[in-house]
Amino acid sequence: MKIELENIMFIVLIRIIFAFMFYSHKKFKPFSKNQKKIFITRIIIYMLLILSFANISIKIKGRNITTIFLMDASESASDFKSLGKDFITKAIEEMPRGNKSGVVLFGYDTKLDQGISKSKEYRSLGEVPIVTSTDIESAIERAYSLFEKSTSKRIVLITDGEENKGDMLKSIPIINNNNI
Repeated sequence: MKIELENIMFIVLIRIIFAFMFYSHKKFKPFSKNQKKIFITRIIIYMLLILSFANISIKIKGRNITTIFLMDASESASDFKSLGKDFITKAIEEMPRGNKSGVVLFGYDTKLDQGISKSKEYRSLGEVPIVTSTDIESAIERAYSLFEKSTSKRIVLITDGEENKGDMLKSIPIINNNNI
């Protein structure tokens, strides 16, 4: 877990607000119960406003994430096939411990290139789909069928986008409904 603070100047305001609140508390000592509640509420509101302006963000490293890489293996994408494999290899090596990954190659059909595993190494099975066309829709549906229910789901699509079979836009409801 990592906490980042972008606008440190607003943190200086916290001290100023506390000094103001302390001064007003000393000056107007006899508080009723309602006035004390109002005073405390104001302190909380001022603190939350200052913290929101300070732009504090908490980054939590993802755990229990399954990433499926979909790589276009069609003829139109043959120029960047080695770049795609290098990208997948590097991404799998840099994944946090405990995350899983898998690779699906697609063209006219889909082939599982690496099953879902925690391995930090990309080992291709060597199966190649029919390369005469590109069907991103069936690749996304195949990736969805591989996900386990108890993990967070991520799909990384590596393609030239020249789809000539199926319609990738039909897969959007699957992606949205399953928080992929």
